[in-house]
Amino acid sequence: MTTSSLAATEAECAEGRTAPRVSLSDIEANIAHVVGFTAAAVAEIPSERRRGTLLQDTPASHDVLTIVIVTLRNGYTIIGKSAPASAANFDAELGHKLAYEDAVRQVWPLMGYELRQQLHYRALLDRPQAGVNADLTPIAGEVPSVDPAVVTAAP
Repeated sequence: MTTSSLAATEAECAEGRTAPRVSLSDIEANIAHVVGFTAAAVAEIPSERRRGTLLQDTPASHDVLTIVIVTLRNGYTIIGKSAPASAANFDAELGHKLAYEDAVRQVWPLMGYELRQQLHYRALLDRPQAGVNADLTPIAGEVPSVDPAVVTAAP
């Protein structure tokens, strides 16, 4: 669900850039499931199931707290939320949109980290190692250094 705010952020981030980056479409392709609700909806669970839980007594402010749970393809979950300062300004559709945007903006740096790790690993594979050919065989006349801490005596 691309929102105008997320689309504007994506356009600004993409403008004139050609290096690898996490795009909004990458994020949306990584989202497996989205569910949204108000905290008040959770409070509608029958009281006998809520007894002894934090949901036992729910204040009126929960009526306007919107929560969106985004589940990524790998099963990781992100929680987005939104709530107006005044209950008179509550709009369920807008609340869902803002909570979804909050969740997506939390996914961006996580996927950025993953991309950075992939770029790092590629750079390591592309960089020749001292004393070792690209096929990992020793270069004639050179002895690669070995860290004794990583060598084991028995398989």
